[in-house]
Amino acid sequence: MKVSGSIERIDGTMANAYTFTLNGKVILIDAGTRGSGKKIVSYFNSRGTKPDIVLITHYHPDHIGGLKTLKDAFSPIIYMPDREVDVATGHA
Repeated sequence: MKVSGSIERIDGTMANAYTFTLNGKVILIDAGTRGSGKKIVSYFNSRGTKPDIVLITHYHPDHIGGLKTLKDAFSPIIYMPDREVDVATGHA
């Protein structure tokens, strides 16, 4: 669903996953739930594009659950707050 300009909300993810383009880079904010990872991959594939960057706002299942699926499909650069890295990598 188009929000404004190049900002779109990816529907059907059971989470708030948004994408936009900035300086030629496709950016995805949050990766949805584990079950929505495939839906997000399909969203990008249907548009012939892929996320260059994934920004994770915080470590909650509805924001990070689909990250592995997205990483495996697209190998994007992933950014998240420092305090979340240990949790996400199992070192907390």
